[in-house]
Amino acid sequence: MSTLSNTMSGVEYRDARMQAQAQRDELNFDAGYENGMAEAEHDLVGFANRFVADPNESTEARCRRFMAEFIGRCDCCYDELSKAMAKAVGMFQEEV
Repeated sequence: MSTLSNTMSGVEYRDARMQAQAQRDELNFDAGYENGMAEAEHDLVGFANRFVADPNESTEARCRRFMAEFIGRCDCCYDELSKAMAKAVGMFQEEV
């Protein structure tokens, strides 16, 4: 039996390394995604907690203020999301 049959060929070695790297990349992506989602949730909770009931402000006024500020925050990074939210709640619509 030759020693070549007992060892991995160059192609097999390269394929195994590429597969291992793809698995590591997937694990890293998943971990980054989970961390990003946890951070986003934390930021949203902090933002929402700023809007506590104020006896001098109606619920509608507080909701409009919340949406206006939230849409404003989304607008810098999530243009399409902010436009869709503004359209859904009828805010910032240009008069025709």
